[in-house]
Amino acid sequence: MNRLKSILVFLVLQICLLNLYANKNDTDSLLLKLNTENKIIKKVELLIELSKQYQNIELSEAHKYIDNAIELAIENKNDTYTGKACFQKAGLSEASGNANQALEFSLKALGFYESISDSANLVSVNIFIGNLYKSLNDNKPALKYYTQALDVVKKTNNAEAYAIIANNMGLINETLSNYNTALDYYYVALRKFKKLDNCEGNTQVLTNIANVYFATGDEESAIHYFQKALELDKQNGNGKNEALILMGIGKCLIALNQPDKAKVNLLKS
Repeated sequence: MNRLKSILVFLVLQICLLNLYANKNDTDSLLLKLNTENKIIKKVELLIELSKQYQNIELSEAHKYIDNAIELAIENKNDTYTGKACFQKAGLSEASGNANQALEFSLKALGFYESISDSANLVSVNIFIGNLYKSLNDNKPALKYYTQALDVVKKTNNAEAYAIIANNMGLINETLSNYNTALDYYYVALRKFKKLDNCEGNTQVLTNIANVYFATGDEESAIHYFQKALELDKQNGNGKNEALILMGIGKCLIALNQPDKAKVNLLKS
């Protein structure tokens, strides 16, 4: 067993080293192109790409390149690339733990995307801003930006984005104890994820629906949806949500005064 663990650790380290080597080659190539490029917009593209390359290696370098990209894009009065650069800056700021800066630059990106009616990026940035506010437990603006994203999605027929937004709006309404509204959004998300054959999304939404029924005192319905989530999770083959779902079934059985059955599910979890 110890030998097997050692081999696995060695293989993981080798993969990490190979990835680092590949990233180094990519960044060197991009830097060479940047030093020889004369077109401003092409330089902005390369700076954004360099920032993306460095975001998993060295955040300070990633910030440096994206700041240069923003400056050049603004100087060139190009709303498309200024929006892209600001959105990348927002993501880096979030990764750096600076939520206020992330909001600042994501709102700037939103303004630029609105000016050019960039539907795809309008959806992404509105979801991003909604997620930021949700992480700060500021639910009113979170709902506002999710709603804006949903309004755009309805015109673009992006089923995956629709499902994600509906699920997020369900989560916020559940937090606010708006259970009927939460269920409405969850059922919309469930229908969308089913059409996409997205097992992971379906499992999450079924679990969320079960939690709402438990919160409203309908333990039988909660168990029904937990069991559907458990079945789907097993079909998906990874079972990574199994423990959480079994705990949910266990708490329902306790509420129904069935401690022996509850104990079996809790022990499995």
